[in-house]
Amino acid sequence: MNKSPNRFSDHEIDAVYRTIAERRDMRHFKSDPVDPETLQRLLLAAHHGPSVGFMQPWRFIRISDKALRNKLHQLTYQYGTGPQTTRR
Repeated sequence: MNKSPNRFSDHEIDAVYRTIAERRDMRHFKSDPVDPETLQRLLLAAHHGPSVGFMQPWRFIRISDKALRNKLHQLTYQYGTGPQTTRR
């Protein structure tokens, strides 16, 4: 079988399968601030995530004010849309 010069290596392919197999939902979060470089890397990765027709229907809003985050947290419970378990 001919291997394309653009083909991912076997190690890279294995890493994708391992990542998919070990994926976990996050329900508890640390309260430490996220390093700005890490945040940029995560946002770049999220924007490259698949979406139907490459429409990318998501929006990200960074809320760094703790009082506002707490208020939003309360509102999600008030309207029944909040997570069942959480940690601030």
